[in-house]
Amino acid sequence: MTDPILSVENLVVRYGEKTVLDGVNVSVNASEIRVILGGSGCGKTTLLRSIIGLIKPYAGCVKLFGKKLTDMENESDAKILRKMGMLFQNGALLGSLTTAQNVALPLQMHTDLPPKLIDEIVRYKLAQVELPHAYDLFPGELSGGMRKRAALARALSLDPPLLFCDEPSAGLDPVTSAGLDTLLLRLRETLGITVVVVTHELFSIEKIADKILFLHKGKPLFDGLFTDAHELSTGPVADFFLRRETAVPDRYSTMSVRCEV
Repeated sequence: MTDPILSVENLVVRYGEKTVLDGVNVSVNASEIRVILGGSGCGKTTLLRSIIGLIKPYAGCVKLFGKKLTDMENESDAKILRKMGMLFQNGALLGSLTTAQNVALPLQMHTDLPPKLIDEIVRYKLAQVELPHAYDLFPGELSGGMRKRAALARALSLDPPLLFCDEPSAGLDPVTSAGLDTLLLRLRETLGITVVVVTHELFSIEKIADKILFLHKGKPLFDGLFTDAHELSTGPVADFFLRRETAVPDRYSTMSVRCEV
């Protein structure tokens, strides 16, 4: 059995005196699409930021490719982080640069490749996300869906085996969102990459998730196959998928589906 690509062990994150994540454990295997979900404010994005090293945990640890992250300024950690790509919620493209220049940035920063080869890689990455015609366009000239695809091309520019996506469908219409989901599935199939997605979009979850991690008030409430989660009839997980505002009367009845953290 191969080691997981990503493992989170007993992770605790605090903002001041407030505990935002409390004892989170999760592992993600190669070529898996894992979705992190839960009600708004339940710690999804905090978990993602902790995994990629933007937030230092109060306790516990994160391991990527079997190695524990300790300090982003450490060269060994920096090498690990270069093996993953990040698609931010708003795309985070630089408005003063063309699409091609945005995609080229990681290659220029982290490799010694000649400009001609970098340009060839950029064109290939834009073709991968079905955006070759946007090469000379600026982010302001792109639609919301095109900006997400351009940002995805940039996230894939270094051929990372691990891709993180923060709310990839946010701000997109249902048709554009479905197209992005299809693209992620195709990239997983063709490249064999592992994908971790933070989202609350039910249609996307149903389409792309192999497994889910459901957070409730900063704690993991369900970790397993999407099909198993979807069969639950009571509790916050069921409430989420059935779009119920509160839990049915049972041992979860005092919990609100809207998290307070």
